[in-house]
Amino acid sequence: MSRYAVGWDDVLCRRGFRGTGSVPLSGGTGAKRPEKGPQRGHGAAAPRKRPSAGARGRSAPKKARRGHGAAAPRTGGSMYPPTWGWPLRRPRPYAMLWAMWNALNRPEIDPADASYSEARRRILVRLGHYAALLVGPLNLRPRAATIHANDNQRIEVRISTPTSHILLIIAPERDLAPEAAWLRALAALNLPIPRLIAHDLTCGTVPFTYAIEGYVSGTPLDRLDDGPHMRVLARQLGRTLRRAHQVAAAGFGRPTVAGRWPARGWPEALRAWLAYDETWAHAAELLGAEALAALCAATIEHPALACERAYVLHGQVEPSRVYATLGDTTQIEALTRPGELIGGDPLFDLAHALLPRHPAAFRQGLREGYTAMGQLAPDQEARLRRLSLLVHVADTIRYGTAPALAALPAAVAAELQVLATP
Repeated sequence: MSRYAVGWDDVLCRRGFRGTGSVPLSGGTGAKRPEKGPQRGHGAAAPRKRPSAGARGRSAPKKARRGHGAAAPRTGGSMYPPTWGWPLRRPRPYAMLWAMWNALNRPEIDPADASYSEARRRILVRLGHYAALLVGPLNLRPRAATIHANDNQRIEVRISTPTSHILLIIAPERDLAPEAAWLRALAALNLPIPRLIAHDLTCGTVPFTYAIEGYVSGTPLDRLDDGPHMRVLARQLGRTLRRAHQVAAAGFGRPTVAGRWPARGWPEALRAWLAYDETWAHAAELLGAEALAALCAATIEHPALACERAYVLHGQVEPSRVYATLGDTTQIEALTRPGELIGGDPLFDLAHALLPRHPAAFRQGLREGYTAMGQLAPDQEARLRRLSLLVHVADTIRYGTAPALAALPAAVAAELQVLATP
């Protein structure tokens, strides 16, 4: 956008003033505002009109066309055509937009704060510059920009326009390839998920991957009480998951930024998922080598977990990632933020949704909604139980409290003994 939006030659000279150049909106180093001359209706004489060509005794020459000897066009004027109205209608001043973007920068982060990763710190220092660079090509008219979420894995900036809101999502540490692939795969099903507007996984413009999505309003389910409303909304979520699990995925696990799926099967995808955040290494320290080998034999390497065809998964179904509206009617607005595993056995999503740390009404309602289209077969129930054990171990190691970690070895040993019983 041009720094100059009003040409004084176009407006003031029509009102009896004289001046050259334009006035910058942001108080920059443009030409000075010309001093006002006498105006009509304030005791001053009307400006003298130029005598006509006949009065001067000679004929007026025809105006030459541009490019045929005509004078060069005047520079420094307005980017808009001359108008009689005042003030002119113009876009939002550059200084106001710059102040909005500049408010997103966080240069005051304490260098000694260990909760901020180095990549996150570098992005937050210039967050406003990055947001202006990425949102500019969309030709929007932003009115406000605020930081919606901020952690080492994800930075979200909500940008408000006169008619709607959008969400700029930045991944400081990893990439957004799973989220972009998940949204594209389910875009045609009319499911309650965010709308993907733009994304870039190549890091060609900025030193991180980003995505721009439609903003989802509502209340996360983890803020609701464990009661009837939670159960009704979880039932709607279960039906949504069942529809999403009918879409075939391009591969197992997660895609790379180049669109390739490196995992060659479901067991390999599970091992890659457990290697994320060094979960498998922490499990070896907590459970011991013998218990870990027994767990691997009962889950990943067991023939019951064989999966020949991959389907689209969410990868981390939990109340905090589901938004809903509450009022006369309760309705799911969107299921957001997929996990690292978006291709594989659909029962993986069900096992993650039925974790013990989730509210009882959420688990009950989701299972009711998921099985409303048909009950699970006995072999699916057996596979779900083994997957539930594996997911429970990984979830406890990543997010569990100290008492939960202390009780994990005994719980794993008891479940392995049950699974070993024919």
